Amino acid sequence: MSVRFISAFTTRNPTIGIVKPEDAVAVLTSASLAQRYAMFLRDYSITGIADRPLLNEVGKALGVDAIVQGAVLEIIQRNGFFNIQPGMTMVTVRYRIISTSTGALLWEGTGTASRTTLTDLEKAPTLHHQLAIAQQPILDTLPRLNSR
Repeated sequence: MSVRFISAFTTRNPTIGIVKPEDAVAVLTSASLAQRYAMFLRDYSITGIADRPLLNEVGKALGVDAIVQGAVLEIIQRNGFFNIQPGMTMVTVRYRIISTSTGALLWEGTGTASRTTLTDLEKAPTLHHQLAIAQQPILDTLPRLNSR
C-alpha cells in the first residue's frame, strides 16, 4: 500500500523528500518515540485531535514538516455460498497528511472499492486488487505541495 502512495506522491511532488516507512520506524525507535507515536495514531484516528508536542518531537526526529498516515478502515470479505450469496470483497482506505509543527490536517483522501462475483459459487475477490482500486482515486487527487 505504501509503495504505490510513495511513488504517486513523489511523481506529483518531485522536490519534496520522503522518509520511507521502514526508516521512519528505525528513527522513531532509536529516539524512543515509536510507542508514543503508535498511540498517537490510534488516538488521532478516533478523536481527530493532534498531540502537537509529540508531533513536534516526531517532526524534529525525522527532519520532516509533515507526516503521512495511511490506514485500512474497513475490510469485508465473504466467499460465495451456493444459493445464498455471491462472493464479495469491500475495502476502504484513508490517507492523511498532518503538519508536525501545528498538528493541522493538511490533506485527506479516502477511497472505497467493492466487487461482487458473478455467481454464488466463487470465492471472494482478492483483497490486493480491491486495495489498488480503492487507492487509485486518492492517488489521482494527491496535492502538489511547496518544498522549502
